[in-house]
Amino acid sequence: MAYSYNVYTGNGSTTQFTIGFSYIRREHVKVYVAFVDTAYTYVNNTTVQLATAPGAGVRVEVRRVTPAASVLVDFADGSTLVAADLDTSNLQHLYLEQELDDSLKQTVFVDPATGLLTAANQRITNVADPTSAQDAATKAYTDAADALRLKRDGTQAMTGALPMGGFKVTGLGTATTSTDAVTKGQFDTGVASAAADAAAAAASAVLANDWATKTSSAVAGGEFSAKYHAQASATSAAASDTSKVAAQTAQTAAETARDQTLAAYDSFDDRYLGTKASDPTLDNDGNALVAGALYFNSTSGAMKLYTGSAWVAAYVSGVASGIGFTPYGSIAGANVQLALEEIDNEKLPKAGGTMTGVLNFDLAVQTKASTSTYGITQLTNSTTSTDTGTAATAASAKAAADLANAAQSTANAALPKAGGTITGNVDNTATGYFDLPAGTTAQRPGSPNSGWVRFNTDTGQYEGYTGALWSSIGGGARGGGADSVFFENDQTVTTSYTLTTNKNAVTAGPCTINSSVTVTIPSGSSWVVV
Repeated sequence: MAYSYNVYTGNGSTTQFTIGFSYIRREHVKVYVAFVDTAYTYVNNTTVQLATAPGAGVRVEVRRVTPAASVLVDFADGSTLVAADLDTSNLQHLYLEQELDDSLKQTVFVDPATGLLTAANQRITNVADPTSAQDAATKAYTDAADALRLKRDGTQAMTGALPMGGFKVTGLGTATTSTDAVTKGQFDTGVASAAADAAAAAASAVLANDWATKTSSAVAGGEFSAKYHAQASATSAAASDTSKVAAQTAQTAAETARDQTLAAYDSFDDRYLGTKASDPTLDNDGNALVAGALYFNSTSGAMKLYTGSAWVAAYVSGVASGIGFTPYGSIAGANVQLALEEIDNEKLPKAGGTMTGVLNFDLAVQTKASTSTYGITQLTNSTTSTDTGTAATAASAKAAADLANAAQSTANAALPKAGGTITGNVDNTATGYFDLPAGTTAQRPGSPNSGWVRFNTDTGQYEGYTGALWSSIGGGARGGGADSVFFENDQTVTTSYTLTTNKNAVTAGPCTINSSVTVTIPSGSSWVVV
C-alpha cells in the first residue's frame, strides 16, 4: 500500500476525491489529472474538489509532496524546544522517507517476494531498440520483426519469392481459383478431361457449321440452319415493307381524325361550359369567353347565354309572373305580370276617368280648346284662375314657379331656426342682449372646435375652446351685489398645463397636482401659489 498517494479513475461526473494520507500543510498536497498538475480546492481536510469532472477512464492521482529542499523547522541556539516543532521536523523526515519509498516502488525495483526486477504493473517508456540477444525490446521493434514473418493463420501475404531448395510442397488442398497451386492428381485429371473436350469440340464445330450454312434440309430434329431462316426472312421482309407503308397510311389517317375530334371537342367545350354556380369570366381553357357560349347555372336553375359582354337567360319559360323584370321609371313591379298590372292600373282610359295628380300641358301641342267632353272646364292663356276646378295655363304655372324659386332663394339665404353655419360676418347694433348657450361643465360639447364660446353655470364664467382645452373668458373679481372683491380658482390641477412663454401665473392655495399630471413652467416664467 502506498504511503503518500491515492490513484482514482474518472467517470465523467465525480469532482471530489479523498486524501487517504497525512500531511503537514495543505500546500503539500498535489492533484494530477492524466499526469498533469491540476488546480483544486479543499472541501475539508480529507477531501479535495476539481472544477471539472475528469472524463471516464482518466487517471486521477492525489499525492503528498513534502518539501525536501528546506526544513520546515529551523532550530536556534538558546531557543525553547517545544513538542510541536519537534513533531513537525520529525514528520518532515518521515514523510520524505515514505515518499521516497513510494517513488522507488513506482520504478523498476527488486521485488522482495520473487527477487526479480518488477515495474509494478507500469509501462517502461523511452527504451532504445535492442542490439544484443538479451536486450529489452520495444513494441515497435517487436512489431516490425513480426511483420516480416509469414503467419500460419493466412492473414499475411507473401511479399517475395519463396525458394524451396529442392523440397516438395505437400499437403496441398484442392485448388478452387485460377491462382491456386494444384496437386498432381488434379493436374492429371485436367489433362484427360482436356483431351475429351477437344474431341467434343471438333464434333461441335461440324454441327455448328451445319447450323450456320446448311440449306438443303433440316439440321436436326426438324430444325433448319440460320442461313435457311435468313433466306426465308428476306422474302418476308419484302412483304413486311408493303405492310409497313399501309400501316403508316392508316396511322396518319387516324391521327388526322383524332386531331379533328379534339378540335371539335375543344370548340364545343369553349361554347358549352357545363354546370357552374355563378357567371364565369373565362372559358374552360382559361381563355376569353366567346359570344354564344352557354352554361347551366346550378344556383338559379337556368340556362344562360353569353352575348359578348354579359350573361343573360338563354330562354324564358312559364307564365308572366315567373319572368323577372327590372324596375324602370315609376314602374316598380319585379316581374312581367306585376309590371303589366301596374301599367294597366295607372293609365287613363280613352273613355275618360279621374286624374289623381297634376297634368302638365305644352301649349305648343295643345289641340283641344275648351270643352267639357274631356273633363277640362277651361283652358285659356290667362295668368290667373280662381276656380279650383279650372286647369292653369302655362303662363300662370310659370308665374307660380317663379314665386316658388324666389321663396327657395330667400330660404337658402336664411339661417334655419334649428341652427346652421354662418359664412359671413354678423353685425349686431342692438342695445339689449346676445343670448349664448349656457350649461354645466359636464354638458360641454363632446367634440368642440376652436373658437366655440359658452357660459359655464358651474364656474359662473364665460369660457372658450382654444383647440386644446376650455379656458375662461374675461370675467374678473366677483362678490355679493355689485361687489367685485373675490378672484376664485380650483384647488386641483387635473390636466397637464404649460404656462405661456414669458408669462407668470398666480394661484390661491392650497393647490394639489393629480398623479401623472404635469405643470410645465418655461424658462423666464414663474408660478406663485399664495
